[in-house]
Amino acid sequence: MGQSLIRVYVHFVWATAQRQPLLGEAARAAVFRCVAAEAAKLGCEVLAIGGVEHHVHVLLRTPPLVDLPRLAQQMKGVSSHVARSLPGGAGFGWQDGYAALSVSPNHVGRVRDYVCRQAERHAAGHAHAEWEATE
Repeated sequence: MGQSLIRVYVHFVWATAQRQPLLGEAARAAVFRCVAAEAAKLGCEVLAIGGVEHHVHVLLRTPPLVDLPRLAQQMKGVSSHVARSLPGGAGFGWQDGYAALSVSPNHVGRVRDYVCRQAERHAAGHAHAEWEATE
């Protein structure tokens, strides 16, 4: 029996509650580390994590049978706990929704670049509306 080739790439986006600017540089770094660790625990290969003060982007390759809502819940839940434990983070929270967008293997490089250059793109006003929507 031949082997199967399965490559599933997903671009997640979620925002802070009411898109409040709650993710300073130190908080973003802590949140990104914990999101990457949680995704890896669930068998995902994290390709890029980025974001600005009020939202996060994650590009990853998922295993074939990953439960996307569970993955989003885990990444958001653990990172929310971490953010609340940081100085000044007592009121931190994520909005209820998120976006999970499928990515063609041919577009992974473009999306990775977009995710990694979030601060630069937002500062220049070059954010893609369709890749920023979370609801």
